[in-house]
Amino acid sequence: MERRQNSRRQSAVKVYLSWPGQESQCCRVKNLSATGAFIEVGALRIPEDRIIKLAFVLPINSLIKIHRLSAIVVHRSHQGLGLMFQQV
Repeated sequence: MERRQNSRRQSAVKVYLSWPGQESQCCRVKNLSATGAFIEVGALRIPEDRIIKLAFVLPINSLIKIHRLSAIVVHRSHQGLGLMFQQV
């Protein structure tokens, strides 16, 4: 059964993840909605219920925009992390 509030769209946006005690890590957004995202994180081990900071790198024309959000890890898999944004 689908639990998402909003449908997700495929994405290839870069995002930098950070959380206390760890350096920022560059990852790729696999899909994205207004309320959450699935992030491919490779070998990173971030536990569920962890609040993390996100910095999305958005190329717009010849500029690069950075959009910052906080999110909570709602599920983990071998492919990555399911996140729910805390502020929309």
